[in-house]
Amino acid sequence: MATQIEGQLADMSRMQQLRGLKAVNEMADRCFDACINDFAMTRQLRSSETECLDKCVQKYLDLSLRSGQGFAQAYGKPLN
Repeated sequence: MATQIEGQLADMSRMQQLRGLKAVNEMADRCFDACINDFAMTRQLRSSETECLDKCVQKYLDLSLRSGQGFAQAYGKPLN
């Protein structure tokens, strides 16, 4: 019985990791599409692209935090 529960917990952990990776990939795709307009022949991002990416990622993280807090409050367990 204990090994079955451990297996289920391991499966849940893998699913959480995959969801996290999917969320990061979606954020990267959205921010890239929003901030990178062309592919200039440079090895570095332009300052405007860097600023846009920083803002995009920050907005995504803020939204994720707020969503998590709202979910926690709905179920009576506030996040710190």
